[in-house]
Order: sequence, then C-alpha cells, then structure tokens
Amino acid sequence: MKGTLSSSFSDSNALKCRSKVINKGKQIIVSESKVYDVRGKSEKLVAKGIVTMMAVPAENIAKTKF
Repeated sequence: MKGTLSSSFSDSNALKCRSKVINKGKQIIVSESKVYDVRGKSEKLVAKGIVTMMAVPAENIAKTKF
C-alpha cells in the first residue's frame, strides 16, 4: 500500500512518515500514521492520522455501483 503526502505549510527539507496497523480484523483494519519534520538527527511530530478501512475482495469491487 502506498500513499502520498503533500504539504504546503512545512519549511522542512525532509518529512518522514511512520505507519503501523493498530488492529487487523477479518474485514476492518485500523492504522495510524505519524509525520515527522526531520532536521539533522532531530525529529519533530508535525501530523498524525488514524484511519479505519474495510477489506473488500477484488471480485466484489467490480460489482459495486457508485
């Protein structure tokens, strides 16, 4: 799984994102991401997000009407 982070308010040269799955059930997955401003060896937490996702088999996605 890949994601994209864009930021128009950071003056940092580098941002680092660390993510982990908090809970993985049969269908529901909860994960957390933390974004750090990296300056040399120091890191400062600048953003945090928690997301809840539902796992859906690929064959079921094709049948879904939006």
